[in-house]
Amino acid sequence: MTATLSNRTTNGFRTLTIALAALVGTAAGFAGTTSPAHAETGAYYTAKLATPVKSLQHIALGDTVWSCEGGECHAPRDGSRTVITCERLATKLGGVASFTAQGGEMGADELTKCNKKVSGDRVQLGSAAAKR
Repeated sequence: MTATLSNRTTNGFRTLTIALAALVGTAAGFAGTTSPAHAETGAYYTAKLATPVKSLQHIALGDTVWSCEGGECHAPRDGSRTVITCERLATKLGGVASFTAQGGEMGADELTKCNKKVSGDRVQLGSAAAKR
């Protein structure tokens, strides 16, 4: 009887150890797939606005709904090219100072294209952006 109880206890601990290792491995895998900014907001796109909005706004542009508050906006991924997505937001809100897609910041040339339909007096680009 003692040997049987000992085998059951050992098998139970072994099963628990394997299950715990699998859970930790899965959690570590998910943690490694998101950037810190993406993890905080759940967003694919992040934009810093040239002119902050006065209050929280949800703005539908194409297939994307942006959540904007203060000088920052966030949105999930859409089917458009990044510069087109940026351009829609810039046109609607008066310019984008910086734009990030999945943790990668848009370069100066792309940011200039993003803001091309916004009149010059409405946009003050960040230091990385080229002058028009």
